[in-house]
Amino acid sequence: MLVDSTFTNVATAILTFTPLPGAGQGTTGISLSNVAFSGVTSGIKSNTGTVYLAGSVTSIDTFTIGTTYDSTNNRAWTTGTSWTTTRDSALTYSPSWDTGLPNLPYFEQVSN
Repeated sequence: MLVDSTFTNVATAILTFTPLPGAGQGTTGISLSNVAFSGVTSGIKSNTGTVYLAGSVTSIDTFTIGTTYDSTNNRAWTTGTSWTTTRDSALTYSPSWDTGLPNLPYFEQVSN
């Protein structure tokens, strides 16, 4: 899972093995949450050249390759699904700089 991240001026943001639905086969799951691309050719690309998310998609709320579950726990396989995810405002913050992200990032605090 990749959360609150930006990729700038790279040919391929994420290079992966070909996603396969069976357990123990290839790559079985990639999730992006609140990600931005700028100057990216391929957002997610397999080692065989298949592009699952184009770099022209500059703003990603939520995107998943792999197993998903619906509200009744039915399992499904996807090679790329996008949707909107609600973020609780108590868990986010508004930084003093432009993050370029589609949503406010989650709050982080350094622990000692």
